[in-house]
Amino acid sequence: MNSSVKGESEVLNGECGDRSCEGIPHEDTGSDPELGEEKVPDCARLDGIPQKIEMPWRSSSRSLARDGQSGMTEDIVIALRERVGISDAVKILVPLPDQRPMDAPPGWFCLYECFLTEFGIRFPVLPLLLEYAYERGVALSQLTHGVVRHMVFSAALAKAAGMKLDRELFERITDLRAGVKEGGFKRFHTSMKHDIVFGDHRTKIHHWTRYYFFVKVDRASVGDFDPSHVGIWSSRPLWRRQPG
Repeated sequence: MNSSVKGESEVLNGECGDRSCEGIPHEDTGSDPELGEEKVPDCARLDGIPQKIEMPWRSSSRSLARDGQSGMTEDIVIALRERVGISDAVKILVPLPDQRPMDAPPGWFCLYECFLTEFGIRFPVLPLLLEYAYERGVALSQLTHGVVRHMVFSAALAKAAGMKLDRELFERITDLRAGVKEGGFKRFHTSMKHDIVFGDHRTKIHHWTRYYFFVKVDRASVGDFDPSHVGIWSSRPLWRRQPG
């Protein structure tokens, strides 16, 4: 096995080039609405909504670095590989103490542990998720876990209805919103436009931003997706191509 090595709404605009711009509601409240943790009552679970994978070696919140340093360790990555089933072909780096999500080395991208353990993201990464980040002009790790949850669960709901979720449909049932800053960048989350019930799931995950790692961009990690479209963190991320 390869070892792991190290507030209200405001329109944001940018120069569009060959892309059309669309204003994104801006929620800069100084706190991430998804940092807490909540439980929901048991109810029917759609086929395709994954079960949570429990992980060991969790540090107490007090012991986590307050400057945004990753809480990932070599042992956690080994456990993640085993429990999620990550191929040895997928190369993973544990961030250095001074590296943050936007500091992935050239040819690597940042991913959060909860994307895999909570929402069933596997390698190669879901093409729709990669496409969505690219068309929105942001890095995958600028999207909160709520975007991943909405996408995975909407895909399950669409499948149950005999449909296939594509980016056009996902764009039509969600709104993308700008959230809190990390460094000089914004994170982005989605809100559902309709009262869609997904079933038994957690909507908030405590300290999810503290467990991230870097993944090498190659066929093992992104499949046939154009590796040049796996973007870096952007301070002007609101450009998009209108679907369809």
